[in-house]
Amino acid sequence: MDPTALYNSLIKGVEVFKFTGNPVPSELLLIGDRALPVAVNDKGQVLIAVSHYGRGRVAVLAHEGYLHDPSFGRFLQNAVGWLIPTPGASVGVQAGHESLVQHLASSGCSVKSVPFSASLGVYCMDAYSVREAKELIEFVKSGGGLLIAGQAWHWSSTHAGEDVLLAFPGNKVTTVSGIYFTAKYGDKGVFPVSRGIPLSSLDVSHGKDIKHDLKLLLDGVTDFNLNCKSVPSALLVHGPLAFPIVLDRSNRAILAAAHYGKGRIVVLSHKSQLSHPPLKKFVLNAVRWLGAAKPGKIGIQSNLTVLHQHLSEEGYCCQLSELQDGMSVYCCTSYRDHQAAEIHEFVAEGGGLLIGGQAWWWSYSNTEQDAVAGYPGNKILNKFGISITASTLKNTVYRAPSAQEAARLYHFQKALSKFREHVHSNEPLGALEPCVKTLGRDCASFLRMKAHESPRYSMMCQILTMLVTKTGIPQASNCNPVRNPKEIMLLNLGTELYSESLCQEALVPVLMRSVPELVADPAVEVQVNGTIEGCSAWRSTGLFVSPGKTAHVIVPSAVTGAGWQVQTGCHSDDLSDKEELKRPPVVIRRFPINRERTAVSSLWGGLLYIVVPAGSQLGPVNITVQGAVRAPFFKAGQSSISEWQRTVRHYAAPWAELEADSIILTVPSDSVRHLDNPEPLLCLWNRITRGIAELAARPHPFPRPERIVADVQICAGKYSQTCF
Repeated sequence: MDPTALYNSLIKGVEVFKFTGNPVPSELLLIGDRALPVAVNDKGQVLIAVSHYGRGRVAVLAHEGYLHDPSFGRFLQNAVGWLIPTPGASVGVQAGHESLVQHLASSGCSVKSVPFSASLGVYCMDAYSVREAKELIEFVKSGGGLLIAGQAWHWSSTHAGEDVLLAFPGNKVTTVSGIYFTAKYGDKGVFPVSRGIPLSSLDVSHGKDIKHDLKLLLDGVTDFNLNCKSVPSALLVHGPLAFPIVLDRSNRAILAAAHYGKGRIVVLSHKSQLSHPPLKKFVLNAVRWLGAAKPGKIGIQSNLTVLHQHLSEEGYCCQLSELQDGMSVYCCTSYRDHQAAEIHEFVAEGGGLLIGGQAWWWSYSNTEQDAVAGYPGNKILNKFGISITASTLKNTVYRAPSAQEAARLYHFQKALSKFREHVHSNEPLGALEPCVKTLGRDCASFLRMKAHESPRYSMMCQILTMLVTKTGIPQASNCNPVRNPKEIMLLNLGTELYSESLCQEALVPVLMRSVPELVADPAVEVQVNGTIEGCSAWRSTGLFVSPGKTAHVIVPSAVTGAGWQVQTGCHSDDLSDKEELKRPPVVIRRFPINRERTAVSSLWGGLLYIVVPAGSQLGPVNITVQGAVRAPFFKAGQSSISEWQRTVRHYAAPWAELEADSIILTVPSDSVRHLDNPEPLLCLWNRITRGIAELAARPHPFPRPERIVADVQICAGKYSQTCF
């Protein structure tokens, strides 16, 4: 069941949540990719949540008093109905909750007050008497349903110095599903049920002492010497219980760690760092922090023999193997994900994971996916709140911060929370200003995760959409360049939001002040050359996709799955690192052709191309395009001059192309509308390229036409065109 359908089933027949009377709830903390907020107060504090673990389900209420409150009756019926694994399964209720037994029985449930038993279908209990934590976890993992309610603020007041997220009885069970009871009071009141999944606060005061963790991890470490041939990847730290250990000058994480469930994770940004001698002290600290003192061996992936030697020399009981039962810590690289599910369970139930790897090399050979979404290691790590990106870091020496300094380092979710406050209050950015560029970059990376089935990802998308809805995005141009870091961030954010949204056309009026209305053709058939020698090449179609509109490309079955792509836009320079923007930083989008009909769209629009992969031998291929606008296009020796003069040069698309034998010129359409005959110009270019070929002793025409694209801004150099 998708998150929205699940939420709707839980609130069916519920109009308001009345958190009133004597009970004072605890705020709940949600992490991971499956925890779903159900009831959220007006401060964004989660008071009811549900999640999955293994084959089972968990529902959590922020005070046990709500199990007896008649106003929660309908919700409790819905929740238990969802928790029941099979129709007719019995429901057990912990002693002391007789009113809940009566209420569920009146709704037709097979329910009784009994001690916990694994034979039940659902068990309902408070969060204080959790003596069978291991058995309850196995019960849920095997398909059982658990309804648990309680608050941790009182327990915290009588257990000073203890870690609430780890030691509070209820958390010994619920945390494996990504739901934590915190020691913070939840505000009470009567809160209308949200018509959609409610938004929770970005900045939950979870009470975890990250400084203590960092003190252990950084003990005796003065620097991180990465001087070697290995080039690390930047890490994206995005989970509420994830934290950076050291950053570079651009606030990109080099090393990071996290708590998840009952376990811990440490991530290094290259495999070599696991056995790099200058990092040995840190690696030993990490292994100890991860739980090396617990019963069980340290498992080490079989190709990490140097790490095995280092740990064995320190007296640790290690074995070279895959992850197995009975291990306390597992060390591996991020290049495979075949044990992802086992690792998730291992960490959630208390194991420690030490993992290292880079994603930039993978990204070179997997251009159809972003590393944050598709890289094998991220299929393990995204759930834990840390992702390995395709961006590279300098392999140099980084000073180790103190624990106090490290606890205050830039963190994506905290920075986004502050930026959100800034937008709503219209107060100056203050200390956040130096981090705005980093925040924009991280927002883009997070959005590329494309985890639409994750409630947390969907919530973040909704929050980011609300931000750009409130602020709008600047319209960069040669006459109106964008220089403000906040505006540059919003320009980047708008592009990424549109690209990753499931409802793209609904976003256009929000993101664009004015969208030019161009008349699209219902269907146009074009022929492209599907044979290519050498590198991949763009094949022009003479068509343009309007900003914010969707076109459909229909191809023969021989093309599908053969590495062909559709591309919108021709301005290939990425300006993301520029301090001034005269156009959006990224305007090209590519779509793999994996089926006969492919939908393509771009916030900024652009000329439509078919990208033919190297080695393709399909010959002429007929392609139908629906919903695109005709663009001025002239090919030397083939196009009709009379048609060019009469209609083609007047086509409404803003960009035009003139194609000679070995070069294609892409220019604003207005610059060719007065051109009566492109042939002399293209003949001149043929003479030029023929001379180049003769000088280089190469055949003419070139195997692949070169391109010159007029651009208002490029990533390097002074001349406003891109050549490739």
